[in-house]
Amino acid sequence: MADEITAFILVVVVIAVFAWLIKLSYDLKKTLRTGFDDVDYKVSNLENAAVNLKKDLDKLEKSMEDKIDKNYLEERLDALLRAVRRRR
Repeated sequence: MADEITAFILVVVVIAVFAWLIKLSYDLKKTLRTGFDDVDYKVSNLENAAVNLKKDLDKLEKSMEDKIDKNYLEERLDALLRAVRRRR
């Protein structure tokens, strides 16, 4: 009788541990998925902001004519866009 109780307790413990591992893996998967979605969203926003900044630079260039160093600013913005896209 004692062996049956011990075996039953062992089976219950194994089932409980297995259920806990399933829940833990599900929670981890859910956390990682939401984390990656958040990162993709932020990178997309950053890329859009850089594109908008480039458009603003073009507008500024038209209004300022030769008063700014256009090549330097374009190189910096292009480098920023490349870095953001490379991280993606």
